[in-house]
Amino acid sequence: MSKFPLAVPFALALALPGLAQTFVVDVNLGPGFDFQQIRGAIAQVPDGATLLVRSGTYAAFAIDGKGLTILAEPGATVTVTGAAGGISSVRNTAASQRTVIRGLRFDWQFTFDNCAGPILVEDVTMVAGQFHLDPATGLLFAFGCDQLFARGVQNDATTSVFDSAAVFEDCALNGLDAHTDPGSQHAGAPSLYVSGASVTLVDCALQGGAGLLLAPNQALPPSPGITSSGGQLRLLGATVVAAGAPNGTATVPALGRKYAVAAPIPVALDPQVQLVTAHPSVADPEFQLAVRPLPHVTGQSAGTGATLTASAPGPIGQFVILVVGLPGAPITLPGIDNAFWLDPTVSAWAAVGVPQTGAPLLGSATIPNHPSFRGLMVGWQSLTQGPNGLEASNPAWTLVR
Repeated sequence: MSKFPLAVPFALALALPGLAQTFVVDVNLGPGFDFQQIRGAIAQVPDGATLLVRSGTYAAFAIDGKGLTILAEPGATVTVTGAAGGISSVRNTAASQRTVIRGLRFDWQFTFDNCAGPILVEDVTMVAGQFHLDPATGLLFAFGCDQLFARGVQNDATTSVFDSAAVFEDCALNGLDAHTDPGSQHAGAPSLYVSGASVTLVDCALQGGAGLLLAPNQALPPSPGITSSGGQLRLLGATVVAAGAPNGTATVPALGRKYAVAAPIPVALDPQVQLVTAHPSVADPEFQLAVRPLPHVTGQSAGTGATLTASAPGPIGQFVILVVGLPGAPITLPGIDNAFWLDPTVSAWAAVGVPQTGAPLLGSATIPNHPSFRGLMVGWQSLTQGPNGLEASNPAWTLVR
């Protein structure tokens, strides 16, 4: 197992953050603040800027046609509230405009719409509260996004991905349980709703909403963990997808269709992935399950002066190349399954070897201890030579926070 120096490409990568301006947002008007509200800062800072947000409660915000990095200050508790019905959103970004959202807590809907640029969402918490919209418009909603990467997201009221390419790593996604309101009833909702999208889940836990028995002949059914009306799924690592508990109502599969599906829904699964349900079938017949060892990569973000890391745990016994670089537009190479989300002009081999049980292939990159590096995104991906030919893993984006 070997590691390679990253000097030339990483020198270029690490030079980039110095060009970004950082502004402090503090609702409490503490020393050194630049703006009181996130929404006010968005309107005035330049494209590519970084907002460092201090503890407090902030109004919902909208980013339109601008690439920004919004980071909760280390140790801060930042809540974005839609108390007046406000929806936070990111929309209309160009391919060259990146979006980073880290460490924020939302109590209302957060949407990404028509984003050609890369999006990284990390350690974000979505709180259900009184959110009772149709599951197709989940609390976290992405439509028409070319590259969405989420790590450490906790969402308690459905994640919806439409016509997008998305990767979720180490996320806990839940659907609302069935419940009643004055004058209305709500069946269990899925943890993830996919329509016309390519979605990869790595080491994620998904739980569909539970059912509710109102009377002997009146029931609100549970939901599958994932519902889909078309698209494709890739379930990797220790991912668990569970249907909602029936609670005396009918059982449902872990993977369920939404509406009539004209084309099959391909699902690639690692052998260790768990589909949990009391239903006789783990998936509706529209889902075409293919179980085999698949390459995957996980990453770990870090602060300035620390080390970003990545791990390629498999497939066990197969030759693996771990690559590191700047995120780039998706590239599909002839003869290689899955697309690369790395810029080929600023990438390098980080390590090569053959992963074994308990001994994954590891890569690392040490970041200088300087605040100008906050917001730097570093991507990792592996290339595997196995019995199925050359395969690329999922991308794993890490962040200097």
